[in-house]
Amino acid sequence: MIFLFILFIDLCGFAEEAGISLLYFQPYADVFGTANLTLVSGQERVRGALNSAFLGNISKSAVSFSFSRDYYERGYYSYLSFSTKIKNFGVNFSYNGYRSQSEEFYINDELKTSIDFEKDDIFQTSFGINLKDIYFGFKLKFLSSTLAEKYKANTFAFDGDLIFNMIDNFKFYLGIENLGGGLKYFEQKENLPIFYKMELSKDFTSKTFFLRTGMGFKISDDYSAYMAGVSFGVKEFPVEICSGYSYVDEYRSFFTVGTSISLEDFYLSYAIEFPKVFNSNMQKITISYFFDFSFLDKDYKKNKIQKNKRKDENKTPTPNKLPSIIIF
Repeated sequence: MIFLFILFIDLCGFAEEAGISLLYFQPYADVFGTANLTLVSGQERVRGALNSAFLGNISKSAVSFSFSRDYYERGYYSYLSFSTKIKNFGVNFSYNGYRSQSEEFYINDELKTSIDFEKDDIFQTSFGINLKDIYFGFKLKFLSSTLAEKYKANTFAFDGDLIFNMIDNFKFYLGIENLGGGLKYFEQKENLPIFYKMELSKDFTSKTFFLRTGMGFKISDDYSAYMAGVSFGVKEFPVEICSGYSYVDEYRSFFTVGTSISLEDFYLSYAIEFPKVFNSNMQKITISYFFDFSFLDKDYKKNKIQKNKRKDENKTPTPNKLPSIIIF
């Protein structure tokens, strides 16, 4: 399988790449804090918004929102996502947007105007299925980009994700992004950067704590990043911490730290990156909420009633205690 993956890379070749910043940054704080390793994020494993292969394994629906400023602290990124089950498939609908800074220009001594340098929007639909020890997912996305409020370009692209559940709590991931896409602002067409991704993770659990570790890479013609990350939490305690290290070839090393706080099915995550770039640290905030809902599932209402009935029968008074984090 690995040989076929490498052979596919060689056959595709590389082309001039479009420099859309949306395509290079992960939007979620819980993933960003682990150096962008989706296998290490516990929330992404049950959300499947970034790694579509996880959609086949979700048991609850999820809505999430993420926000961050760019390195110049004048533009911003936003991400909105909804994941749910349809029959045996998991489905995700999401929006990823970027708005750069605007500048004012004088047309004459008295009249001035402002121009937004860049506006980028990506609308995505993902599907995932669980094939026992193999998770498979794919994503269709539509990208619209506008430069200086005048030059516009649109394109479609595809992503593919594949996860293998291995022995001893190991997971192995292969992914590819932006197949088939290209932007043509002027006469010359710029291909989207085709990213090839690999991750390997291992989970450690005990009666009191859990630990997820991982490493991987993400490469294209003009970009190479190598990552390692870890996520740690104590069972029955609503706080999880994570950290990561990434080396971007021909640029620099980055360290990230983050934390997630859970209140039942509600999660608030924050992550920050070091060192500063253009005198600014990249920071991300994410809110996620998980809830019971299965679209087009005829047995959902019946199963929900039976579940609530059993819960009421087994319900006994218990003292108040801290909300617990859900461990997957």
